[in-house]
Amino acid sequence: MLPSSADLTTLQREVEVVSDRLRHLGTARLRLVSEQVRQHLRVLAALSLSANARPEQPLPVVADLALGDQVAVLGREVVDGLRQRPNPPLLAEALACLADLRSSLP
Repeated sequence: MLPSSADLTTLQREVEVVSDRLRHLGTARLRLVSEQVRQHLRVLAALSLSANARPEQPLPVVADLALGDQVAVLGREVVDGLRQRPNPPLLAEALACLADLRSSLP
C-alpha cells in the first residue's frame, strides 16, 4: 500500500512540531539532549538519503542551537523523497524516529 497524502502530511507536521520544539529549548536544555538529538538526526539523514536515492554522505555537525533547523531540513528531504518514490516502511520508520525524538525532549 502506498503512503497517502495524509500520511505525508502527518510526517510533515511531525517534522514541524519536533523542529519547533528544539528551536524553543534554551541553550542549557539543548546541551542536555544534544547527543540524543544527533543520534536521531543520523537516522533521519539515512532515511533522507534512502528516500532520495542518494549515495551515503556525512551528516554535517551543527551547533546545538541549529539542531531544530537540521531536523526541519532533513525531515523535508524525507517528505519530498517519499512524494517522488513512495516507500511505506521508510515512512513508518521516519514517523517512529520523530515520535521517539519528540517524546524524549523536555
